Amino acid sequence: MKQKFMIVLMGMVAVSAMSAHAQLLAVNPTQLHEDWEDGSWYSVVDFSYQYPGGDIFTTPDTNLFVEASTNFARSGNFSLRSFGQPPGLRSEIAFMSSPYRFNIGDETYYSVSYCPDDTWLDPAIWDIILTQWKNFSSGPSAMFRLTNDGNHIPFFRAMDVNYYFDPLPLNEWTDFIFYFKWSPGSDGVTKIWRNGELVLHLNGQTSLQDGPGYMKMGMYTEIRQPRNIYIDNVRIGDSIFTNQLPAFASD
Repeated sequence: MKQKFMIVLMGMVAVSAMSAHAQLLAVNPTQLHEDWEDGSWYSVVDFSYQYPGGDIFTTPDTNLFVEASTNFARSGNFSLRSFGQPPGLRSEIAFMSSPYRFNIGDETYYSVSYCPDDTWLDPAIWDIILTQWKNFSSGPSAMFRLTNDGNHIPFFRAMDVNYYFDPLPLNEWTDFIFYFKWSPGSDGVTKIWRNGELVLHLNGQTSLQDGPGYMKMGMYTEIRQPRNIYIDNVRIGDSIFTNQLPAFASD
């Protein structure tokens, strides 16, 4: 069986067909490898918070919480579960300390595996940010988002342009690798792989400011129905390699 991933490129449509046995890709985790296998959600996380105000709660009787969960796991036994429901707005973790930051001129790879569950069947308006990359004193330079409309369509937003992909399957893992050459100018580069297939390649600005930045993930904004997103195998590094980690394969 073949899957197609569609990318809308400012009026152009590019389609990439993925074979049933995609090439295995993994990030060399020179900066971070987090899989929550110690059963803790905060082992390398710098901060986590909700809005309005205060630290995020970590118990299921609140509107926003994160936990290391055994409900789904891309590999091993645990993944990160981010939960949110109205009136909650933010259920995120962030990797802010210097080992995990990006700087202008860096070429950085990020791997993230996502698993939305059946809570995404309930339709609502707008979309939720699952991952964002931002400078310390600016809004996000890039975002990975998922629609709330019951179709759970992922899209990448950068520099006020959206690039849409095929829906994420529910209760299944989808593996993404994001590559950025960080630049506030025209020499920046963005690439995205989905299950081992390159699905987006952009040249141009990747950073809103000439300064360091960091990655956040979980759920942020427009949490209009109860939602769970599971995240696993998060890596930050300076290169990728092939045919080494079966956990990143997808049949």
